[in-house]
Amino acid sequence: MGNFSHVARCADLARADILAALVSPDATYELCARLSYVSRSGESAEAVLRVFSLLASGSADWIRGELRVTVEASGAHAIVTAFERREDGRFGELFPPLRFALALTELRLLVESNPAALGGLELWEAPRGIELGLPQGGQQPSVVPRTAASGVRPAMNQPGSNERPSSSPTRRETKKVQVPHEALRKLKEG
Repeated sequence: MGNFSHVARCADLARADILAALVSPDATYELCARLSYVSRSGESAEAVLRVFSLLASGSADWIRGELRVTVEASGAHAIVTAFERREDGRFGELFPPLRFALALTELRLLVESNPAALGGLELWEAPRGIELGLPQGGQQPSVVPRTAASGVRPAMNQPGSNERPSSSPTRRETKKVQVPHEALRKLKEG
Protein backbone atom coordinates (compact mmCIF):
# COMPACT_ATOMS: atom_id res chain seq x y z
CA MET A 1 0.00 0.00 0.00
CA GLY A 2 3.00 2.23 -0.51
CA ASN A 3 1.44 4.36 -3.26
CA PHE A 4 -1.48 5.38 -1.05
CA SER A 5 0.08 5.35 2.42
CA HIS A 6 -0.57 9.10 2.69
CA VAL A 7 -4.32 8.35 2.85
CA ALA A 8 -4.67 8.14 6.63
CA ARG A 9 -8.47 8.33 6.58
CA CYS A 10 -11.16 8.24 3.90
CA ALA A 11 -11.54 12.02 4.03
CA ASP A 12 -7.92 12.33 2.78
CA LEU A 13 -8.87 10.74 -0.55
CA ALA A 14 -8.17 13.15 -3.42
CA ARG A 15 -9.36 12.90 -7.02
CA ALA A 16 -5.71 12.60 -8.06
CA ASP A 17 -5.42 9.46 -5.89
CA ILE A 18 -8.40 7.89 -7.64
CA LEU A 19 -7.10 8.80 -11.10
CA ALA A 20 -3.67 7.37 -10.22
CA ALA A 21 -5.33 4.16 -9.06
CA LEU A 22 -7.40 3.70 -12.21
CA VAL A 23 -4.33 2.95 -14.34
CA SER A 24 -4.56 -0.77 -13.50
CA PRO A 25 -6.67 -3.28 -11.59
CA ASP A 26 -3.84 -3.79 -9.10
CA ALA A 27 -3.53 -0.07 -8.37
CA THR A 28 -7.31 0.24 -7.99
CA TYR A 29 -7.36 -2.69 -5.59
CA GLU A 30 -4.44 -1.16 -3.69
CA LEU A 31 -6.36 2.10 -3.21
CA CYS A 32 -9.57 0.30 -2.23
CA ALA A 33 -7.65 -1.90 0.21
CA ARG A 34 -6.10 1.20 1.77
CA LEU A 35 -9.53 2.83 2.10
CA SER A 36 -10.85 -0.38 3.65
CA TYR A 37 -7.98 -0.39 6.15
CA VAL A 38 -8.49 3.25 7.22
CA SER A 39 -12.30 3.25 7.00
CA ARG A 40 -14.28 4.46 9.98
CA SER A 41 -17.98 4.45 10.56
CA GLY A 42 -19.46 7.72 9.34
CA GLU A 43 -16.56 8.49 6.97
CA SER A 44 -16.47 5.74 4.37
CA ALA A 45 -19.58 6.11 2.19
CA GLU A 46 -18.47 9.13 0.18
CA ALA A 47 -15.02 7.67 -0.55
CA VAL A 48 -16.51 4.36 -1.74
CA LEU A 49 -18.96 6.17 -4.04
CA ARG A 50 -16.25 8.45 -5.43
CA VAL A 51 -13.96 5.56 -6.38
CA PHE A 52 -16.62 3.39 -7.99
CA SER A 53 -18.43 6.20 -9.80
CA LEU A 54 -15.14 7.27 -11.42
CA LEU A 55 -14.34 3.63 -12.19
CA ALA A 56 -17.73 3.25 -13.93
CA SER A 57 -17.33 6.50 -15.87
CA GLY A 58 -15.01 4.97 -18.44
CA SER A 59 -11.88 6.47 -16.89
CA ALA A 60 -10.24 3.04 -16.59
CA ASP A 61 -9.41 1.63 -20.02
CA TRP A 62 -8.75 -1.84 -18.55
CA ILE A 63 -12.45 -2.31 -17.81
CA ARG A 64 -13.95 -3.75 -20.95
CA GLY A 65 -17.43 -4.59 -19.67
CA GLU A 66 -20.17 -3.18 -17.55
CA LEU A 67 -19.42 -2.43 -13.89
CA ARG A 68 -21.63 -3.45 -11.00
CA VAL A 69 -20.84 -3.05 -7.30
CA THR A 70 -22.56 -4.86 -4.47
CA VAL A 71 -22.51 -3.55 -0.91
CA GLU A 72 -23.65 -6.27 1.48
CA ALA A 73 -24.35 -5.80 5.18
CA SER A 74 -22.06 -7.62 7.59
CA GLY A 75 -22.90 -6.34 11.06
CA ALA A 76 -21.59 -2.79 11.47
CA HIS A 77 -19.49 -3.32 8.35
CA ALA A 78 -20.16 -3.80 4.66
CA ILE A 79 -18.56 -6.13 2.16
CA VAL A 80 -17.96 -4.29 -1.12
CA THR A 81 -17.44 -6.34 -4.28
CA ALA A 82 -16.95 -5.00 -7.80
CA PHE A 83 -18.01 -7.08 -10.79
CA GLU A 84 -17.47 -6.67 -14.52
CA ARG A 85 -19.57 -8.21 -17.27
CA ARG A 86 -17.17 -10.29 -19.36
CA GLU A 87 -17.37 -10.93 -23.09
CA ASP A 88 -19.20 -14.21 -22.45
CA GLY A 89 -21.96 -12.29 -20.64
CA ARG A 90 -21.03 -13.56 -17.18
CA PHE A 91 -19.98 -11.37 -14.30
CA GLY A 92 -16.56 -11.83 -12.75
CA GLU A 93 -15.06 -10.17 -9.70
CA LEU A 94 -12.60 -7.40 -10.55
CA PHE A 95 -10.71 -8.03 -7.32
CA PRO A 96 -11.36 -9.72 -3.98
CA PRO A 97 -14.19 -8.34 -1.81
CA LEU A 98 -13.22 -5.70 0.74
CA ARG A 99 -14.65 -5.02 4.19
CA PHE A 100 -15.37 -1.40 5.10
CA ALA A 101 -16.48 0.16 8.38
CA LEU A 102 -19.63 1.26 6.64
CA ALA A 103 -23.26 0.77 7.60
CA LEU A 104 -25.73 0.52 4.73
CA THR A 105 -27.76 3.23 6.45
CA GLU A 106 -24.77 5.58 6.09
CA LEU A 107 -24.69 4.97 2.35
CA ARG A 108 -28.44 5.44 2.02
CA LEU A 109 -28.34 8.68 4.05
CA LEU A 110 -25.54 10.08 1.89
CA VAL A 111 -27.46 9.33 -1.32
CA GLU A 112 -30.70 10.75 0.12
CA SER A 113 -29.06 13.98 1.31
CA ASN A 114 -26.69 14.37 -1.68
CA PRO A 115 -27.82 12.48 -4.82
CA ALA A 116 -24.90 13.96 -6.79
CA ALA A 117 -22.58 11.73 -4.71
CA LEU A 118 -23.59 8.84 -6.96
CA GLY A 119 -21.82 10.54 -9.86
CA GLY A 120 -23.86 8.90 -12.61
CA LEU A 121 -24.49 5.60 -10.87
CA GLU A 122 -27.86 4.40 -9.65
CA LEU A 123 -28.53 2.68 -6.37
CA TRP A 124 -30.87 -0.30 -6.02
CA GLU A 125 -32.03 -2.22 -3.00
CA ALA A 126 -30.74 -5.78 -3.34
CA PRO A 127 -31.64 -8.91 -1.36
CA ARG A 128 -28.59 -8.64 0.92
CA GLY A 129 -27.79 -4.95 0.71
CA ILE A 130 -27.32 -2.37 -2.01
CA GLU A 131 -26.29 -2.58 -5.63
CA LEU A 132 -24.63 0.22 -7.61
CA GLY A 133 -24.45 0.37 -11.37
CA LEU A 134 -25.17 2.35 -14.49
CA PRO A 135 -28.79 3.40 -15.08
CA GLN A 136 -31.11 0.86 -16.69
CA GLY A 137 -32.48 1.15 -20.19
CA GLY A 138 -29.48 2.94 -21.65
CA GLN A 139 -30.22 6.17 -19.74
CA GLN A 140 -26.55 6.61 -18.99
CA PRO A 141 -25.08 10.06 -18.41
CA SER A 142 -23.65 11.48 -21.62
CA VAL A 143 -20.09 11.43 -20.29
CA VAL A 144 -20.23 7.69 -19.67
CA PRO A 145 -19.51 5.55 -22.73
CA ARG A 146 -21.94 2.69 -23.39
CA THR A 147 -20.17 -0.38 -21.99
CA ALA A 148 -22.79 -3.09 -22.28
CA ALA A 149 -23.76 -4.37 -25.69
CA SER A 150 -27.42 -4.18 -24.75
CA GLY A 151 -27.19 -0.80 -23.05
CA VAL A 152 -29.18 -2.28 -20.16
CA ARG A 153 -27.71 -2.45 -16.72
CA PRO A 154 -28.38 -5.91 -15.28
CA ALA A 155 -30.13 -6.39 -11.97
CA MET A 156 -29.16 -8.70 -9.16
CA ASN A 157 -30.69 -12.13 -8.89
CA GLN A 158 -34.26 -12.28 -7.66
CA PRO A 159 -34.89 -11.79 -3.92
CA GLY A 160 -34.13 -14.86 -1.87
CA SER A 161 -31.38 -16.08 -4.16
CA ASN A 162 -28.04 -16.88 -2.54
CA GLU A 163 -26.15 -16.84 -5.82
CA ARG A 164 -23.71 -14.24 -7.04
CA PRO A 165 -24.74 -12.21 -10.10
CA SER A 166 -26.05 -14.49 -12.82
CA SER A 167 -25.01 -14.64 -16.45
CA SER A 168 -28.60 -13.98 -17.55
CA PRO A 169 -29.75 -11.06 -15.40
CA THR A 170 -33.34 -9.96 -15.19
CA ARG A 171 -34.60 -6.40 -15.55
CA ARG A 172 -36.05 -4.68 -12.53
CA GLU A 173 -37.48 -1.27 -11.88
CA THR A 174 -35.40 1.17 -9.84
CA LYS A 175 -36.56 1.32 -6.26
CA LYS A 176 -35.96 4.69 -4.67
CA VAL A 177 -34.19 4.46 -1.36
CA GLN A 178 -36.30 5.93 1.41
CA VAL A 179 -34.59 7.19 4.53
CA PRO A 180 -36.67 7.86 7.65
CA HIS A 181 -36.90 11.54 8.57
CA GLU A 182 -35.69 10.70 12.07
CA ALA A 183 -32.44 9.29 10.63
CA LEU A 184 -31.90 12.43 8.52
CA ARG A 185 -32.51 14.62 11.57
CA LYS A 186 -29.90 12.67 13.58
CA LEU A 187 -27.41 12.94 10.71
CA LYS A 188 -27.87 16.72 10.49
CA GLU A 189 -27.57 17.16 14.26
CA GLY A 190 -24.25 15.36 14.13
